[in-house]
Amino acid sequence: MKHAPPVTNEAEVAVIGAGPAGAASALTLAQLGHDVVLIDKDQFPRDKPCGGGLTPPAISFLKKLGLDDVLRESQAIEGLQVFNDYSRCEFQYLPKRYGKPHNAQCIQRQRMDKALLDRAIASGVRFVQGRVESLTFNSGKAEGAELRQDGRSVQIRASHFIAADGATSSIRAQSGLEKDVYGIHAYAIRQFCTTENQLDPLFNFYIPVEYEGNGLVGYGWVFPVSERHANIGVGFRRGPGLDPPPPITKVLDSFVEKLRNGTAQQFGDIERIGKPSGSPVGIGFSPKLCQHENVIFIGDAARTTDPLLSEGITYALYGGEAAALSLHKSIKRGGQSPEIGQQLGRRFPRLGQDLSSVTRMIQTGLKRTGKVNSITDLFTTGNDPCLDSVKQFVLSSGDDPVAHNALVRQFAADQDSECRRALEELDRRALDALRTNFPFASEMLYREMQSHSGSLLGTALLLSTQACGASLTKNSLSAALAIELMALFPALAARVADQTNADRTKLNNILAILIADFAGSRSFDTMAPLGATASRALSQALHGACEGQMLDIEDLRNAERTPERYFEAVDARTANLFALSARLGAQITGVDDNTISQLDSYGRELGTAVQISNDVLDILTGDDVTGKPPGFDLRYGAYSLPVIYALEENSNIKELLAGDLRGERLEKAVEVIRNTGGVERAIEDCRRHADSAKQAIEGLRSVQPQPLVALADLAPDRLKGR
Repeated sequence: MKHAPPVTNEAEVAVIGAGPAGAASALTLAQLGHDVVLIDKDQFPRDKPCGGGLTPPAISFLKKLGLDDVLRESQAIEGLQVFNDYSRCEFQYLPKRYGKPHNAQCIQRQRMDKALLDRAIASGVRFVQGRVESLTFNSGKAEGAELRQDGRSVQIRASHFIAADGATSSIRAQSGLEKDVYGIHAYAIRQFCTTENQLDPLFNFYIPVEYEGNGLVGYGWVFPVSERHANIGVGFRRGPGLDPPPPITKVLDSFVEKLRNGTAQQFGDIERIGKPSGSPVGIGFSPKLCQHENVIFIGDAARTTDPLLSEGITYALYGGEAAALSLHKSIKRGGQSPEIGQQLGRRFPRLGQDLSSVTRMIQTGLKRTGKVNSITDLFTTGNDPCLDSVKQFVLSSGDDPVAHNALVRQFAADQDSECRRALEELDRRALDALRTNFPFASEMLYREMQSHSGSLLGTALLLSTQACGASLTKNSLSAALAIELMALFPALAARVADQTNADRTKLNNILAILIADFAGSRSFDTMAPLGATASRALSQALHGACEGQMLDIEDLRNAERTPERYFEAVDARTANLFALSARLGAQITGVDDNTISQLDSYGRELGTAVQISNDVLDILTGDDVTGKPPGFDLRYGAYSLPVIYALEENSNIKELLAGDLRGERLEKAVEVIRNTGGVERAIEDCRRHADSAKQAIEGLRSVQPQPLVALADLAPDRLKGR
């Protein structure tokens, strides 16, 4: 009979794995007053196979912990480049060109992980070195962790367990959870190298990575660690429908050799240091597979690595913190399930995408064309608005979109606590409603909803309900969410490209249509419980929005477009939806028809002001949430009000707009439009329509107008100082 090993430690929570995810969760729990033991098989400092790229939220997290010294020792990154054929830059993103500071860094994991562990220990976490061999269970729940320590087996008992033991998590396997949800595996390997030439402070990506003349579904990278010290690596996918890849070490050897030969002018000689280090990458997230009874999985063990870029540090840090906060709340509630999978899914809409179909499509294209550059044809070049939107938020936005709608949230908080709580609930419902494993859909739709100021349509409905003297109910939230989702349908459907002779354009159109249909279906599903009248109103608004979008499409690249045509399209599309929001918000309360009519007029004028404001911001600043630079829509021939007015002021702009608006040419066009007075005229129109919105509700005795007046002022006010 096997005897249980002796118990050497007891804790309220045992965290297995002291990487970023485990350290972040242990640290957070200790700061909240919990008794935590943190277990890892390694001594620290120790290294990990990782590219070492830190995104803006990861940097913010480390600064919040006071780890500024670690950040000062890392390499500041000013942007990124995507290369084709190891030499030709296909895409470049330099945030400083748009007035932004350094937004990324490259760090060595041994320094960062040791600093995180030290901070956890300083916060009261007990660190135990040992290899966890298994968990012991009693009535389905884990009660102890058996580990090998100093040549003997010991046991640590705890009430709750957090497994952060990596992509090959033995705890996950022991708990009976699936390893791979979608059948596609990701692998990566890296090696530190020195370079003869000084490195630019840029993340360099090489797509695709090539081996013996064949393109693999993956990429290579060169990340500068210091002026002449680089983290160089490759990663690729394997799984059903893909050819068996060669040994990954040979792929790395080939990649480094091609860098030496193909870009000698850029890097000079490259000398490899030490041995390469590689591992599987934890992709394939599913909210249902992040917990087994009282065992929570985070980091790579929960498959929370970015399925597009294979970046994991940001997800590990914030995922570890989110798990700790969720577990803390559940313990306070008496041990109720913390639902960590749902929390992680809401925090990171990018997780959980099933990229197997896209991966197989890339493989098919490589085999059919025999071209190494077919992947870059699909994802880094062209004039296809849906795919270009994906590229923008994937490559240029390191933050998750949930934190971006600060303006509208602050506005709601300034009104009252009920409105703030309702808007937060609207966010949660939106994230749940938009969750799908279809490629790019969840994140693209949610980012589109949060672009510029955030959920203004939903806010208009909630404030309309409150202004009529009623409390916010589930029906209010359902109607607000349905209209927000409906607004996404025409916006995404408009991203169909008009040329279909290329694989990239075909993929663009498939994605645009399917994602738009998904948003529309979720909208009607959300509105259905409110009854036939509300659903019919939503359907009519969709009809108008589509007609407005058709007018916009008819006027693409039309330098003779008039302000009247612009306002006709805006009235059918945006103003119509805002009118529905204000009207429905009032109808829910049962007020009289005259009040409803005046709120309809208010919403129509508000929607026009908001659309003008958005169009001005698109020219002046672009949008951080979607990653769009200034003039992004102008590139596809969408001439908004500032552009129309600029053309009236300076007809020479026609020649500039007639060319291929990419790169410096687009920047020049935007600059010329800014300097013609068209922006100022558009801002005047925005203020005029905001004033008309306020006038529409003057004298309504049954309405408390102050919040609605403040919302109308928000549209022009956010343009001040731009």
